[in-house]
Amino acid sequence: MRDEGFTDDLKRTDVGLVAGAGVTFSRLLVEARYTAGLTEFSKGTTAYKHRVWSLMTGLHF
Repeated sequence: MRDEGFTDDLKRTDVGLVAGAGVTFSRLLVEARYTAGLTEFSKGTTAYKHRVWSLMTGLHF
């Protein structure tokens, strides 16, 4: 797989905010988070910012 030139279009840093909440049911953990990019991570003319929803589950020991 060739990625020549791909990293040339990206900035080296990204700044964002994360907000989330979680609940515990007995030993089961459930969390949700939203990440919003505050800066553009592309160097081109099109503006791109990260926007990510995350859902996590786990067991509490």
